[in-house]
Amino acid sequence: MNKEKKMIKTSSRHSARTIYQRIMLTLYGIALLTCFICNLAVSHSLSWFFIVFCSVALAFSVTNLPLLLPGHKLLGSAFAVTVFLYLLLYVCNLYTGGGWFVRYAVPIASFSVAFAWLMLLTIAARRINWFYRSAVLSLLSGILILTQNVWVSMVIDGRPESFGAFFQAQFSEKGAGYIGTAILAACFFIYFLIGILLGILASVRHSATKNRAH
Repeated sequence: MNKEKKMIKTSSRHSARTIYQRIMLTLYGIALLTCFICNLAVSHSLSWFFIVFCSVALAFSVTNLPLLLPGHKLLGSAFAVTVFLYLLLYVCNLYTGGGWFVRYAVPIASFSVAFAWLMLLTIAARRINWFYRSAVLSLLSGILILTQNVWVSMVIDGRPESFGAFFQAQFSEKGAGYIGTAILAACFFIYFLIGILLGILASVRHSATKNRAH
């Protein structure tokens, strides 16, 4: 009976995934075909269609690709998202005729992408105690939230030395929501310390259990 139930559950999950994949692929196909025809009909060439294509590919990497990959689904999907994100920015840059891809898009996007990859690699490191990983995730999240707007301001300003000034400004009384920013920073730091403490306790308990077993 248990084997039959497992087989039924596995079969139903497979059927649900197949239906989901077909629905999503159909919707993506309709969107691409419609935009392809409209772009040719209006512009008599393919121009903004490539923006739609990269956008759909980016969405596909999140909604469908993880179900198609045999292993390392999270990292494989994240890699595809990263590639199509930069392709989308590059195509938008070409379509608008602006020279902002290298000057602004790459450094601004790369800052967040780097943190996202550090978080994904932390999650994927399953041999490390989960409490330690949660502590690292909390620390990375705190650093990203506190520095992302500062990084964007520095890139727009064009002077690397302005990073420190922009960072200090968000904690000054003149900064918008400076109290909330300070509280947020304190919370993430506390979460980090709690994760480290719980990780140490878990490691001690695990070592004690091993010693008793021997």
